[in-house]
Amino acid sequence: MTKIILLVLLWNTDDSITHNIVMVDECPPIEVVAVQFQPMQDAGVIKSWSAFCQGLFFDFPENPKEEKEEKKEEINA
Repeated sequence: MTKIILLVLLWNTDDSITHNIVMVDECPPIEVVAVQFQPMQDAGVIKSWSAFCQGLFFDFPENPKEEKEEKKEEINA
């Protein structure tokens, strides 16, 4: 299963870092993200920001219950 996530990191004026992770259908253009966070930086509310968007692959067993039963049978064999 593949999910696309958008990770936004904010460098706050107190030198802390905060983050927000959102699942998205597709990666937004940087201009769309900048419209939200650049004004905050320009106003001095945050020191800086950065955003990353990437697809992540999660490998899950097709049927976890069957896999557990198979392992149990192997142990008892």
